[in-house]
Amino acid sequence: MNRQMPSMANLAGELVLASDLHVREPDDHRAQLLIDLVDRIDGSTAYFVLNGDVFDFYFGAGAYFRKKYAAIGTALERLAARGTKVILVEGNHEFHMAEAGWHNVEIIRDHDLVLSLPSGTRVKITHGDLLSQDPLYGAFRALIKSRVVRAGAKLLPGSWLDAYAMRHAAVSRSRDKYRTLDHRQILAQFSRWLIREPTADHGIIGHFHVPYAEPHASGGFMVSVASWDTPSVLVYHDQSFWRAQLAEVGASFELTQAESLGF
Repeated sequence: MNRQMPSMANLAGELVLASDLHVREPDDHRAQLLIDLVDRIDGSTAYFVLNGDVFDFYFGAGAYFRKKYAAIGTALERLAARGTKVILVEGNHEFHMAEAGWHNVEIIRDHDLVLSLPSGTRVKITHGDLLSQDPLYGAFRALIKSRVVRAGAKLLPGSWLDAYAMRHAAVSRSRDKYRTLDHRQILAQFSRWLIREPTADHGIIGHFHVPYAEPHASGGFMVSVASWDTPSVLVYHDQSFWRAQLAEVGASFELTQAESLGF
């Protein structure tokens, strides 16, 4: 049986990580939960990582998007000012985030992130869409994140670009119910990635919307966060991974130890 920690008014740990929020509007419930979470992360927390697909669509080179989601950027800057290292890993729904202009927020675009936590534990992080090393998808991803596409996108009104991307995301989501994930294949790819250089004790991915917490042959764990259809965050504390479910703004954080799904 998994363990549970005492409830917390503020969240603390060596690492707090969220991914796959898919925020669509600055005042939607997910955006408000995110801002509340960020404002209640204790400054003793070493790292806060947003591991991709935070937004349904964000084009960092567009003033429209910077204005639309300014409150989220400001909250992240407040957290960084309290002493927590704040990092955003670009997912497949974010583009040119380095141009968002968020002060003291590190942007990881196209390489793995390895964090050395205060306890000495090393954690390797990637969004997950490149886990399969599919050359066709890799080429497509590189194209749509290229400077050429960036330059063309800047010529379009931000509201048009946003509306098109939102419609595309909605169509993609409507197809998800018909897709069957091959969990064994995903975990095999996850395993190979974790032992690929640079190596680490544990690995964390997002993208697949499945809350894995599977043991790895190296002795560590392969962990992920589910979609924010049921909002939650991952916390690394006391040499263990914990999940905190987020229901309402201002509610206490209830942490339950992450468990294997048995794949």
